[in-house]
Amino acid sequence: MDIALARLVGFSVALVLSVIYTGLFAGAIYTLRNRKNTNISAVIPGALIFMFVLNVVQLCLQAADVYSAFFKFQDTPDGANAYFLNYGSGILPARDAIFWILSVIADALVVSHPISANGKVLTTHPSAIQCWRLYAVWLRNKLVLVVPVTLLIAGL
Repeated sequence: MDIALARLVGFSVALVLSVIYTGLFAGAIYTLRNRKNTNISAVIPGALIFMFVLNVVQLCLQAADVYSAFFKFQDTPDGANAYFLNYGSGILPARDAIFWILSVIADALVVSHPISANGKVLTTHPSAIQCWRLYAVWLRNKLVLVVPVTLLIAGL
């Protein structure tokens, strides 16, 4: 598979996943706004909105990259492949920077709040924290933990 086809498939998959992410984002914001317990920190909704905006920007950069490769450079030798092999456009480093920022924010949200009981830290393993938060958000429904706990055990 050449690089142009790989980038086109990658953009298509990213577009589908971004549509799914948009629905999840809307559901999360709706849930946070309609909670009866209003003592939630403004950090979580702010981080969610910032991450959503960065995701949209990254998708737009990827769309601009695909557009440039397949429409602007279609008459050049090697066309889209030559465009994607030239890293001088600045779009790929910008997308990498956005991906790095998204990773740092996501890790900070998960790792910065260790589970504690009576002032003692129980664990700081990110996967365990994610499982706990999932359990707490879903009103202590144990069924929602089947897949994450299986993945946590498989990762050991």
